[in-house]
Parts: sequence; C-alpha cells; structure tokens
Amino acid sequence: MKATAGVEASGGGGGSKHVVKAVLISSTPRDALVVLSQLDPHSAAAAGPSAQLVAKSPHMGVDFTFVTVQMDDGSSVVLQLWLLWGMDQFPSVVRSVFRGTKLVLLAYDAHKFDSFMSIKVLSKFVDDNSPSPRPDKMLVAVVSDPAADPAAGTAVSSATAEQWAKSVNMAFAPDCTPAAMVPVLLTLLNTVLTAMGAFVPHKFQSSTFNKPTYCDHCGGFIWGLHHQGKMCKGCKSTVHHRCAELCGGEACKGKCKNK
Repeated sequence: MKATAGVEASGGGGGSKHVVKAVLISSTPRDALVVLSQLDPHSAAAAGPSAQLVAKSPHMGVDFTFVTVQMDDGSSVVLQLWLLWGMDQFPSVVRSVFRGTKLVLLAYDAHKFDSFMSIKVLSKFVDDNSPSPRPDKMLVAVVSDPAADPAAGTAVSSATAEQWAKSVNMAFAPDCTPAAMVPVLLTLLNTVLTAMGAFVPHKFQSSTFNKPTYCDHCGGFIWGLHHQGKMCKGCKSTVHHRCAELCGGEACKGKCKNK
C-alpha cells in the first residue's frame, strides 16, 4: 500500500480504517508534545490536557490520544498514540502499554547531548520490555529552541544521529517538521500494514460475568453486577468497557473473522 504525505486531525477521513497502536517516548514531556503538535496541531492532548499534565508531572507521565493518517487508496490509519516520558525507571508500569504496539517514535532534543544519550537508553528499554515481535522504531530530532540561531549548530549532528539509528535498524527523521517526519512515518506504516496483512482485531460485545473477572488489558478487577465489561467473541478475552477502546491495536488469537 502506497501512502501520500498527509496527517490530519483525529476522526477525519473516509473509506476503510486500519488501527495501529503506537507509542511516542521521550526523556522530557516537552519533546513529546512538540512532535505531537507537528503530527496533529488540532490534537486536544497537545493543546490542553497533556500540557496540564506536564505541569503536574514534569519528570514522569503518560497520556493518550488519536492521530489519523490518510493513505492514497482512500483508507486511513488511526494511530492509537501513547505518550510516555521518564518511564524507563518503571518498566513494570509500561509493559502493558507496549502490548500490541506496532510502532515506537523516540524523540530527542538535538541541542542537548544528554537527551540523545537518554534516547539510546530508552531504545534498549523498548526492546527489553516489548513482547515479540518487537515494534518498528523511528528516531525524531526536536529543536530545543525554535528561535535559536541555526548557524550555532546542534549538540548532536543529523549525521551522527542517523548513523546510530541505522546501526540499530531504526528509521530517522532529521527534524520533527511534517515535511521531514511524515514521509518517514508513512514508510513505516506501509511496513506495519504489510506485516498486519493477517491482522484480525478483537470483536468485543457487552457481557455479564457471573464470577470474579479481571481485565486482560490492564489487569484490574471488573466491578459490577450486570454488563460489567466486554468479552471478545473470538478469543474470549475480558476487558473493562473503557479498556475495550484501547485494544484496537491488538490482534485476536481466537476465531474472529476479518470482515
């Protein structure tokens, strides 16, 4: 499937839709929000809730949003995009986030050498905590100060970053502007969609559980007396109503039909 360079606000686009679970990781929340704002300027996460969350959790945090990518065949890819920062110290917290993840974007500040070194650690963190098969990865450079004099250069050159990215089989975008980032993203999405050729999503339906039941997504207990949660018709996975919306990037291992 060939793609055109186009990313639009969440919820747009006609034709069929593919859902891809993705994670945007950075050592600081600012870098993650800069990349998100370039991917989707209209994202509520970039404009409001995430900005508020950053103020409360500058060193560690997690957020979630949707970004829709338009393909040239009339279909679209909905990225279920998780934003993580400072989470490398708590691997047990984020292993559930990596479950079903197909694409990981790693953002670093090109003006800060320690940011680049941190992303190297985070890249290994992704490999160590992602279930097989490991997700495709993309390295994205972020400029720390948009008003900085370009002649001043960067702490980490694009050539250095690209060389390392290639050495670990990772795609590279020299900056986070749409012109530089979107074509690389679309190439990766083509690869992901090809690999997902036999992908069949869960088919959840509201269910009543007559015995104590736990969510297969978050691990939490499913409370209630009637229609407490949802169960997949194919693999019989049980989830909270809220968690069912977050499982689109996971494949059903049962007998669901891809129709």
